[in-house]
Amino acid sequence: MVSKKQNTSLLIWPALFALLFVLSPLADNARLWGINHLKFFPAAVIIIFCAAAILCFIPQVSAAIHNRLNSIQRIYLELLLPQKVLLSIIILIGFFIVFYIFRKPTAFLGDGYMRGMEIMRGFGYLPLNTEPLTALVHSAFHNSIGLALGLDGHGSIRLFSAISGSAFILAILNIIRPKQNAVFSPLLLILGLGGIQFYFGYVESYGLMFIGLTFSIWYSYRYLSEGRDAMKALLIYTFTFFAHFAAIYVLPAFLLLLIYALKDKALPSWKKLSGAGLFLIMAAGMVYLSFIYMPSYGAEERELLISLSPGGYWLFSSEHLLDVLNSLLLSGIPALMLLPLLIKKSAWSALRNEEKLYSLL
Repeated sequence: MVSKKQNTSLLIWPALFALLFVLSPLADNARLWGINHLKFFPAAVIIIFCAAAILCFIPQVSAAIHNRLNSIQRIYLELLLPQKVLLSIIILIGFFIVFYIFRKPTAFLGDGYMRGMEIMRGFGYLPLNTEPLTALVHSAFHNSIGLALGLDGHGSIRLFSAISGSAFILAILNIIRPKQNAVFSPLLLILGLGGIQFYFGYVESYGLMFIGLTFSIWYSYRYLSEGRDAMKALLIYTFTFFAHFAAIYVLPAFLLLLIYALKDKALPSWKKLSGAGLFLIMAAGMVYLSFIYMPSYGAEERELLISLSPGGYWLFSSEHLLDVLNSLLLSGIPALMLLPLLIKKSAWSALRNEEKLYSLL
């Protein structure tokens, strides 16, 4: 049972969070791009945003929203196969239309302009030292489908973004299922994350990584809580890592999962060896692509892990770390909204120590 004092503390947290969004535009600093976007809206929108944020942080309101969405997802999952297939096609087409109609009109966000040009110039220009798998998939899609439709590199990535996003939503519905008496809706959590923007025709290289991280984390918790799907989690993370080397930020969680798997007496030896092999493949692949293969093409973008010039933009530079913090603030709103439910339901206390440590990493 949650005391009145605890309920009051739950309201203080969202109020401070909303205040951060309201005050950040006053700093007028471009490096605060993750939280200063309210500066582009009128005062009325700011007021509505703050009110809605605080309302959603109230445990009773949040619980009602999550429970309703879980009920809708369960109805979909329990449909007969013909009905489920038909509805799945409608969902797939519907989300594709939404993603593509509301696609971002510019390719000048992030490295979008460069990424679109690279897949048109050819293999030697692909950024294999930062996002090898994504670059290869984008290039193959452009050469096989984009050119047939008369699209340039940017148009191909926009189309691929919308297609992969709609497939992602359908996969979430069928794979990440809510448990009975679940504290929150996994569907709402993922749809509300900032990463969903990658599928609105966003010309960049993070779409596949976001999909991979979502399912890798899901299967990791399945293994930690139920003792199954360890190899799925490790394999999907390896895919995610090669989709974009930025996934190195969650490498500690992968290593922790690998350690648990190696200690698991119920796990076959071949799976343990395969898990350790995946780590070696990732390490060797990153070193080779970043410091041997790509430089042979004359690539200049080599400052991923080590700064080769004073004040360079690299993994641990202050500018890059601030960008990472902005990304977390921008994409972490749904996770923050779960805090009242987690406290009210004592969900954190119910987690095993392994799950808690994995969550922190």
